[in-house]
Amino acid sequence: MKLKYKFEYNVTKELFVIYMELTKLVTRISEQMENQINTSAVLSKYSYLHTQDKKYENNTLDEIINTLKSKSSEYKSFIKIIEEKPDLAKIKLIGQSNIDYEIPIEHLDALIYEDIDKAIYIVFRGTGDGKWIDNGDGLTKESSFMQKVAMEFFNIFIEKKYLYDYQGKEIIVTGHSKGGNLAQFITMSSIYSDLIYKTYSFDGQGFSKLAVENFKINLDYIPFYNQINKIYAINGQNDFISPLGYNIVEKDKYFFIKTPNNINSWHNISQMLEGAKLNWIRDEDGNIIIGESGPVWRYASELSKDMMELEGEDLDDLVITVMSFFEALLPYQNIIGGKYKYGTGDRAFMSKDDFIGFLTNGLPSLIRNISKRTGLTNDKYLLIYDK
Repeated sequence: MKLKYKFEYNVTKELFVIYMELTKLVTRISEQMENQINTSAVLSKYSYLHTQDKKYENNTLDEIINTLKSKSSEYKSFIKIIEEKPDLAKIKLIGQSNIDYEIPIEHLDALIYEDIDKAIYIVFRGTGDGKWIDNGDGLTKESSFMQKVAMEFFNIFIEKKYLYDYQGKEIIVTGHSKGGNLAQFITMSSIYSDLIYKTYSFDGQGFSKLAVENFKINLDYIPFYNQINKIYAINGQNDFISPLGYNIVEKDKYFFIKTPNNINSWHNISQMLEGAKLNWIRDEDGNIIIGESGPVWRYASELSKDMMELEGEDLDDLVITVMSFFEALLPYQNIIGGKYKYGTGDRAFMSKDDFIGFLTNGLPSLIRNISKRTGLTNDKYLLIYDK
């Protein structure tokens, strides 16, 4: 069964623009949404802990956790989270990309859950070994290999499971880092994207100009805005990945989370959480507010703006080289179950020609484009594609 859902609307473009502007004035994080976002954050954190295995199918989180044995601090913190939030403990694992959908673990690591309110959470794991070059492709091409695989996984779940067993239940797609980017990509690209209720991206990077143009081509004007209106970006104040590329998230849905002021906390979902809750920035009345970015986030945003002004091979060589450095400096080891080697099956590092191109063209072009930007607000730093 392959259905193509279409958007239907009876409103002019002008009226819709007015509606969008009015909704921005009253956007608030409700208690229900805050609970959903906190749950999404915890599940995104857990994706770094979990090893896919058939024996976990249809088990609750507390049942799975009780089968794992580890002395790691991450494992111990998750035990405390389960104890703190009994509702989280009863979330059931109903799908694994490698086990149920036979997608190689090196191509995608995604888990599907059902909570006690019968909402469906689709959680994409963040970047692991061998995936950084694919992140770079997401900044230079219409789509990367893993973005396409993630969309295929989502479509298969809808066609083979959701339409038969879960139809009508809210679908929430989420993930940290690369996982957040994949969640955003599916929301803008899948033929079933209108079934998505909300998308919560944690520290997820942006897209290439080609990708955003492709979103606009494949969606009419109003459906395009309907979809981006579902996406919330929740980022650490000093995260250095989320500012990369072109951002599609609306400014009123782009939030910053308090994190410790040290390098290990800059891009770390665990450091965004205090127990089972995010470290939201709030006003004096306790309401969640967008908050202010930190200096590392702003610096990364400035560099991203200058980088994305490059074109062709200059941009390709620069991005591939930068992502190769990330690959070398940020190795991943699964906390439980040993070491996995993630990747797309092709090269995971830059070639000699890439590096030469970076030194002779990409880096000089970047240096020429770099300029000082001081006293700017979050939305002035962020590279936002003209929608």
